[in-house]
Amino acid sequence: MKNRYLLIALVLIVFVNGILLLGVADNRSGDAEATLILTERELNFRTTYQKEENSGVSLQLNWNRFPPKLSWFDAQKLTDLGFDIKAIKQNIQEWDYYQRLLPKRAYVVLEYAGDAWHNYQIEKETEIDELKRKTPADEKKAEQLASQIGRIHQDLRSRSRLFAVDVGPDPDVLRQHYPDRSHFAIVAAKVRAGYSNTDELKVHGRIEQLLVSRLHVPLSLQMPLVGLQPRASFSVYDATPGVRNWQPRYSVTVKWGSRFEPWVEAVVLTPAGEGEQGETK
Repeated sequence: MKNRYLLIALVLIVFVNGILLLGVADNRSGDAEATLILTERELNFRTTYQKEENSGVSLQLNWNRFPPKLSWFDAQKLTDLGFDIKAIKQNIQEWDYYQRLLPKRAYVVLEYAGDAWHNYQIEKETEIDELKRKTPADEKKAEQLASQIGRIHQDLRSRSRLFAVDVGPDPDVLRQHYPDRSHFAIVAAKVRAGYSNTDELKVHGRIEQLLVSRLHVPLSLQMPLVGLQPRASFSVYDATPGVRNWQPRYSVTVKWGSRFEPWVEAVVLTPAGEGEQGETK
């Protein structure tokens, strides 16, 4: 009897793995839906195991969530995705209602180092200029101001340049609006409805998570990452002035396939990465 159950379990494992492999093959068949060359700013390096002989390596896709409330993700976008806006507005301040309101699958457009990143830079630089015009009353406040300016500079050096810029139910329609496949990737995501009450109650959507955000690095592509130390933070790597190797240590070619799922195509060290690798040898 035990052998029978063991055989059933093995058959089930083989069956499930076969389905997964077929899905991977289907996703990678034909031309890539999008191809982006990203850096450590957008792909955080992680090791699954500490032992060198059993070192799984993955990269966590990191997109810039600024601003937290996406102005373009409005009520009309939610309607297009199938949310009942009338019901949401009737219950707009009822927290229990949002707890019961299920998320929906959608397709999100991610833009790399484009207009959204440029606007982000302008906003941060404007913030720096405004802070520099202030005249602190004492030394302590002056130090706090300098620290605040330093954090913004660090933010500009380290934050991901990958921004969500649009969302919709049909990836083909989105691709028509964003035809550049080297700067715009369309990805599957889970989205929710919410509201803000800064000036007036306003319904908006938010991206809860990308359905595939962790990218496995095949053994054949791991060599450039061997010897690199994972960054302390997975949300943004340490770009503090004076810290060695704050520059991105690698670039990664990422492709998205017909099922809008990503995979790692190539990993290349930058000079910062080469220097760190040399120190560990």
